[in-house]
Amino acid sequence: MNATSTISPSLDDPNAARLLATMAQMDAANETASPDQLEEEEAAGAPDEEDAAGPEEEARAENEADVGALMGRGKQVLNFAEALALMERARKRGRRATLKALANSRKKGNTHGRIVLPANMVSPTEGMRRLVAKWQRKGVPFAVRKGFYYDTAYVVFDVEGNAKTKTYARIQPTEIRFFERPVDEEYQILGKTARVNFAKTNYTRSSKNDYNEQDFLIQTVNLREAGFRIQYPEPELQNLPDLAPVKNALTGGAWIYDDGGNLMPGDIFHDFTERNLLYEAIKESAVLRFNWKRANVGGNANENSVIVDKVSNIPNQREQALTRTSGGADVLHLPDGYVVTDNPNDSEYGSFTATIELMDEVIFPLKPVDLGSGTPVKPQKLVLAVQLNLFGTSIVKVSPR
Repeated sequence: MNATSTISPSLDDPNAARLLATMAQMDAANETASPDQLEEEEAAGAPDEEDAAGPEEEARAENEADVGALMGRGKQVLNFAEALALMERARKRGRRATLKALANSRKKGNTHGRIVLPANMVSPTEGMRRLVAKWQRKGVPFAVRKGFYYDTAYVVFDVEGNAKTKTYARIQPTEIRFFERPVDEEYQILGKTARVNFAKTNYTRSSKNDYNEQDFLIQTVNLREAGFRIQYPEPELQNLPDLAPVKNALTGGAWIYDDGGNLMPGDIFHDFTERNLLYEAIKESAVLRFNWKRANVGGNANENSVIVDKVSNIPNQREQALTRTSGGADVLHLPDGYVVTDNPNDSEYGSFTATIELMDEVIFPLKPVDLGSGTPVKPQKLVLAVQLNLFGTSIVKVSPR
């Protein structure tokens, strides 16, 4: 090759085409931030680099995320044509970010065309950037993946009043907690011992002292009702032999779904929409919180809690479409930086829990059901299960190839 030769591969190169096709698939699956394509006329009048430092920096972080997504799919080496294709994709993304920021700046009256960023502005990719930097400092192999956590908590209502006159379910202000117990731990519900399984949560730990070495950046959430339990007084069931096979369920030992009002009050489900009206009753009085607790050696624990939103504002899976594997559609998007860590002793965040905080007393009138004795029977308690789904990006330690 002589001194004047240049290497100028085409973006039509088969390797480049395959890489761009893979990137398009990952864009569609929300694994990357897809760059909008620029028309030539859009590029006219772009500011110079000094004016564009803020948006260009954000675009650079998204370019790094592209590389991380490729690594997550096992792509470890790029040839020259593939590198050129990534560079072209990055150029278009950075160019558009600059133009968008310039347009916003001019709308705000900056007639000189310079981009003025607020002093307290935080990049929307800051949470992931910090996590990646943390894992790079560890010096261990890791993978970046999309994923989700779910956990189910129980809202317990006392049923009061008189079965022959007025009956109502009531709950006082309380906290309903998520992510307190991993799979296989025991817990109590309606006085019965149960064991956490995968129907309740996918939060697992091999033991209290072992960790999967994983950080999970929460990006979207949703909430939905996830079943009922009912507890009738056992003496009321003694002379009802037809109900003997389901006595365990009617005394709180199993889940029951009965939108027809045959074994539990029919007031709970709306006849036409099948909306869970007991869940609707608590939504306006409740807020969702994220909580972190970090214990200091030989000292008190540091605790932090943030309000995410009112429960009534958080989408319900029964009512909205959801793509579970990609972070979700029609879910509540969160500010960047909420982290669930697998090892709270090795994290600046600490152990994570979520809480529905019921701020006010809630009363729900209902009509008792005649179970076959000829007289309506008032339940003692109703349990409403609520499932919280967290969607986002996981960074997890992997074994070297």
